[in-house]
Amino acid sequence: MSDSYLVFEVAGESFAVPAKAVVRLLQYDPKSLRRPFGGESSILGFLPQAGAIIPALDLRLTLGFTSVEQETKTVVETLSARERDHVAWLDELQASVKEGREFRLTTNPHECAFGKWYDALKADAAALHSFVNGNSALQSIFVAFDEPHRKIHNVAVEVRKLVVNKRVTEAMDVIEHAKYGVLRTMVDLFSRARNLISSQRRTLLLVLEHERDHMGLLIDRVLALRMIGPEHLQNLSVKTGLVSQMAIMNNTEKPAALIDVAALFGQAKTQRLATPELAAAA
Repeated sequence: MSDSYLVFEVAGESFAVPAKAVVRLLQYDPKSLRRPFGGESSILGFLPQAGAIIPALDLRLTLGFTSVEQETKTVVETLSARERDHVAWLDELQASVKEGREFRLTTNPHECAFGKWYDALKADAAALHSFVNGNSALQSIFVAFDEPHRKIHNVAVEVRKLVVNKRVTEAMDVIEHAKYGVLRTMVDLFSRARNLISSQRRTLLLVLEHERDHMGLLIDRVLALRMIGPEHLQNLSVKTGLVSQMAIMNNTEKPAALIDVAALFGQAKTQRLATPELAAAA
């Protein structure tokens, strides 16, 4: 007999809980969270819901993934570093021409730190999907990086040819034009990407019920409502505390790990009792 499950995504992976355990789905607002003082826990704090105070559990941390906040911070810092790289790269090109010395940085757009990161992300559909997180504007920005990034590295090739032919003034003009042209385009793309990632990476709060207890579960996004039967299930050879089965619906969807809701509530209760600040906050 098939049962209805809510399938959702966390850190690029698919998970599912019985639909009957779902009370509601909300946009998570960190400002509404009553945070505990001190202690390391995947329980972020407590939220007022329907006249009660319920624990909010970050499923990413519970499953050993990086939190959305930390992941976002890391991506934003990476983009800022790669932007600085290209500003410094063009400055070094200009300095090398002025000082009459060889330019030793890479002219290959696939060999700089950004190029390696960019190529790796393009080649990994799952990683790109997680990075874009369903945002079409961010997808467009990601694609738009390709042309100006290739062009800015080609500036060094063009400049080198001019210098070899003793056309230093023209070479300096090409660099100056690049500063106010292709480099500015890249800086703008980096800025827009950072702003979108910082503002659009939102988490959802999935409110669950088990034996009259309630819990808020932070997830990345909802994928679908699916009917899952015994024919879809596959037991794991190595069981974890929260997952012992995978649901394989079809060849086009990722297998979804079935969350043991009872174990999830039990784990949250253990964490709360083990942390005095969390127990007091409740």
